[in-house]
Amino acid sequence: MRSNRMGICLLILGCVLFTAGTGLARLTEPDNIFYGTMTLNGQPVTSGEVTLSINGSFSPIARYTLGSNKSALDTFILRVPIDSQTPRDPSAALPGESAGIFLNGKLIASATIGPRGSVTKIPLDDCATPTTYYPDADNDGYPGSGIITSCVRPSGYKTLQELISSAADCNDNDASIHSGTAFYRDADGDGYGNPSVMVIACFLPAGYISNNTDCNDNDASIHSGVVFYRDADGDGYGNPSVTVIACSLPAGYVSNNTDCDDSNASIYPGAAEICDKKDNDCDGIVDNQCVGDDGKMCRNSHYLKAKNWIIKAYTMRESTGLYSVYLEVIDTTGQRPASAITRMITNPLLISSEGEASDITMVFDEAESAAYMLYTTAAGQVLTKVPVGQ
Repeated sequence: MRSNRMGICLLILGCVLFTAGTGLARLTEPDNIFYGTMTLNGQPVTSGEVTLSINGSFSPIARYTLGSNKSALDTFILRVPIDSQTPRDPSAALPGESAGIFLNGKLIASATIGPRGSVTKIPLDDCATPTTYYPDADNDGYPGSGIITSCVRPSGYKTLQELISSAADCNDNDASIHSGTAFYRDADGDGYGNPSVMVIACFLPAGYISNNTDCNDNDASIHSGVVFYRDADGDGYGNPSVTVIACSLPAGYVSNNTDCDDSNASIYPGAAEICDKKDNDCDGIVDNQCVGDDGKMCRNSHYLKAKNWIIKAYTMRESTGLYSVYLEVIDTTGQRPASAITRMITNPLLISSEGEASDITMVFDEAESAAYMLYTTAAGQVLTKVPVGQ
């Protein structure tokens, strides 16, 4: 009876020790076996190293040297350790995981780890011109890191032609994040970024900000700056299309943006309008109340065929600031007739001086050889008849 009790106690003690021991030393699970022949464009390969990695890792968990077994020739055998327990052995595979098989570091084939103790035959054929594949785990068309050159397409990889862009994906686990955002250095911590110091990132880095409007990133009291406009022609009026943001006025810039032609110093707001098919005073109207023909603003003219003369009525802006109304006779070459005109005291003949350019209407009566001129003065419209010599 005593011996039976002792046997039972030893059995119980043995079970306790065995159970406790399993918590300290895990039982090894049976390996998986991958085997097959290795060829290059259909021809046997008997040298080189065949390795297997899992889940896109480049660290092999199984390897075999071709030719190490003289009787095997071009046949390889990979023993893949399996571990389905927790915590997991990092040098072992888990059933259902993706595996890559490599020859001398080049991916030859992809496989799936089978149940514990599986034996899988995979004949491998290397190729002379492998394809470059780019990881795209989130399938957003932007490549992650870890380019692979392989004869077969790895799972989750694409060719360059299948991608939307070759720009690196800054988060290959989220299809909504890929191209990154520009962030600007905020060295003085005033909430305004330095436009000259930028990084592209998926998330806001420490010490950076999303705006780039700081004009002095060394002084927290100075940041927003002022917009200045290029004054290329030096007329004191700026080009609205060429700007710079600065803390102080840069050379060649002004604070206004009202110049409509920054390549011509004679064109600016308030300049005299001349008849040159340009908007000289920048009011949006070309040749309005313009002064043309060497400062003359021509309102009307008449060709006198009998004399081959051109009778012109115009306004000319004088140095005093007044606009003088004139009647002038020229020939078809633009010159004044050499001989005096009998019934005109001077040529051109001053008719009136006004504070602004007059709106002149001239009618020439050939029978009377006289110009009837209707023009505007401060007192209102005036009609003047000017005889022209026969």
